[in-house]
Amino acid sequence: MLTSREKEILEYTAAGLSAKEIADHIHRSEFTVQKTICNVKAKTGLQKSTELVAFYFCNKSKIDFADFKREALYPDRFVYFRNPQTGFMIRVGI
Repeated sequence: MLTSREKEILEYTAAGLSAKEIADHIHRSEFTVQKTICNVKAKTGLQKSTELVAFYFCNKSKIDFADFKREALYPDRFVYFRNPQTGFMIRVGI
């Protein structure tokens, strides 16, 4: 599904690096990194970076992200994803 470069950039994104920081680290342009992030979003059907972070950690933990539903943004500056079947929750800071 994702190329090795897309996986690498997704991992750096999940670690909290900006597109510029990722670009500097992998010796590519910031535009290339931003375009790759857009490609990952398109391939996964996700729209927000917080969703990408939750998706990354679910995949890393062998949890099916498709079962999770995004909940409202809370005042503590986190986005929550909850699995309605299990009650399991992922909290992503923004």
